[in-house]
Amino acid sequence: TESYSAQLPSADLNLHTPLGQPILERRIQAGAKQACGERSIFALNRYDEVTSCQQRFIDSAREQVRHARRSA
Repeated sequence: TESYSAQLPSADLNLHTPLGQPILERRIQAGAKQACGERSIFALNRYDEVTSCQQRFIDSAREQVRHARRSA
C-alpha cells in the first residue's frame, strides 16, 4: 500500500468550538484530494483507487486529530 501525506494546518483553529471542527474537516477533505487526486468519471480505471486512497487518508487524519485531542 502506498502512503500519501499532506500538511493540514490546524494551529489557527479552536477545535473545541462548533466553528473550528467543520473548518478542519474541510481541510481534511482537501488534503485527501491533494494527496490522492480527484475522482473523475473520465478516468473510471482509477476511480476506485482514488476513492479508496481518499478514504484511508480521511480516516487516518481523523484518527490523528482524535489522538492529538486526547493527548492535549
